[in-house]
Amino acid sequence: MISFNVPIKDGKSVVIRRAKKGDEYGYADFSARCYCETRFLSRCTLDDMPSAEDLLGFIEEVEHSDKEVLLVAVCDNLIVGCGDITACLNKEKMKHKCDLNVSVLKDYWHMGIGKALVSSLVEFAGKAGYEQVNLNVASDNLRAIGLYEHLGFCATGREVHAMKHADGDYSDFIFMTKLLT
Repeated sequence: MISFNVPIKDGKSVVIRRAKKGDEYGYADFSARCYCETRFLSRCTLDDMPSAEDLLGFIEEVEHSDKEVLLVAVCDNLIVGCGDITACLNKEKMKHKCDLNVSVLKDYWHMGIGKALVSSLVEFAGKAGYEQVNLNVASDNLRAIGLYEHLGFCATGREVHAMKHADGDYSDFIFMTKLLT
C-alpha cells in the first residue's frame, strides 16, 4: 500500500496515496480545475471533461493492479495532485515500458508534491518490473523539465507543434525517458 505524507507550507502536509473508490468526484473536480489553470496539459476547457463515472472506471481498473497505479495527493480533503503509471500497450514487445503522467494544482506548485509523485511513480514502475518510464512534457514547462532531468529522465525526442493554444502559440512535446535497468 502506497501512503505517505509530504510536509508543505504553513505546517500542513499532503497525503500521497493510491486512489480508491470514493475519489472519483474529487478527481473529476481536480481534473477540470487543472485544465483551466495551465497551458501545459493536453486538454483545455473546450474539451469534454471526463465524468466522475468515467474516472471511477479508471480508478477501479488500476486500484489493485501490480502494473498500473493512480496516486492522489490530498490536502484538507482536497485532491491537489495526481499521477499515474500506465502500461504503454498490451503487446509483448512493449511490456517493458510504461507511461507516466503527473499534474498538481497551481496553488500547490513548488512545494515538492510533483517531485514526491514522480519519485513514487518511478519506484512503483521499478517494482512492477518495468525497464523504462516515458513521459511527454510541454516544451515551455521549464520547471517540469528541470524536475524530470533532476530525477534522471533524459530528453529522447520532440514532437513539433504538439499543442496549439487559444492565443495561436504552439508548444512542442519533449519526449523523456528514464531507464530503470
